[in-house]
Amino acid sequence: MEHYNNVKALIQSKKLTEAVQYCEDELKKYPSTDFHWILNRDLLHLKEELFRFIDINFGDKPQLLEAKAFYSELNGFSINWDKWFFDVSAYDTLEDYQDESSDWLGQGFWGSTDPEYLVVSGWERLQEVFKDFQKNKRYKDKQMSAVSELAQFLVVLRLQELFDKTISHGKQLGLKWANLPWGVTAHGYYLVYEINNN
Repeated sequence: MEHYNNVKALIQSKKLTEAVQYCEDELKKYPSTDFHWILNRDLLHLKEELFRFIDINFGDKPQLLEAKAFYSELNGFSINWDKWFFDVSAYDTLEDYQDESSDWLGQGFWGSTDPEYLVVSGWERLQEVFKDFQKNKRYKDKQMSAVSELAQFLVVLRLQELFDKTISHGKQLGLKWANLPWGVTAHGYYLVYEINNN
């Protein structure tokens, strides 16, 4: 819970780089495991693909005039190791991304359809690590469970970094979708990183 609270405080303060550094430093305190593969790796190789995905689905569309916010969520990656993917939803209202009791994020009026979601590629090795962790019940080992938790946080943070960089590029191009508020996390993780929502 300590790691979770520290990571949450950092991302809510828009300190994404510091959050990544914190998790990597904590992970390095443990003896090397297969989860340590994630150290010093990011998802920025998907930046162009994500930009196209968002722009094809939401750029220059009539519905964009009604959009007030966007939200994207990676699927439950730690237990769905066969495929990691995320979609994007648009909202005609803007409420509190951090309100865990609100059902607002389940009421998007418009979502990605062409394609519906974007598959995360390049981290298949880590997907196999999570598969092994679950199938062989390595979570029963307290140390492995702690290492897995830090690796999970890093997956979420690297996804948020990918969106942050991609949306920043769209903003430089003057695209409307890149100037609206965004919330990014993974399913089951109340660690929403907000972009353009001061």
